[in-house]
Amino acid sequence: MKFDEIKYERLDLQAIKKRGIELEKQLRNAKSYEEAKSILKEIDTFMADDFMTPMSYLHIKNTIDTSDKFYEDEVKYYNKKMPMFIGLMRKLNKDLVESPFKEEFIKDGYSIKIKSAEVSLRQNKLSVALLSMKESDLKMQYSKTVAQAKTNFM
Repeated sequence: MKFDEIKYERLDLQAIKKRGIELEKQLRNAKSYEEAKSILKEIDTFMADDFMTPMSYLHIKNTIDTSDKFYEDEVKYYNKKMPMFIGLMRKLNKDLVESPFKEEFIKDGYSIKIKSAEVSLRQNKLSVALLSMKESDLKMQYSKTVAQAKTNFM
């Protein structure tokens, strides 16, 4: 499939949040390492396929044509909705860092993921997230301004 053939659809953020909450509870309540590992893989797939890939597509479309009001408005929409995921992401990171299976995760090659979760827990506070959203809006405005600049070379 070519990039231009991909169809954009606004994400159902409530459904994504609901699924994320279900997965967080499953990870927190896992009875064995194998169960926890399976849930962690499911979380990674879910986040990549259902959230990050569509968001990346949206940002690419917005960057390609900064004058396209539709994609600009979509980016603004998501920037406003992201705080609803901060608590969920903190819970997922906390569950991983405090997991009774943490040592098994590290031995099984998840040390970078755990270290990333530890760093996220220190950084991802609501106040920081709100500033990050403001930064994202300012970056979008800057990119749009730069893209509209024209220079005469002669």
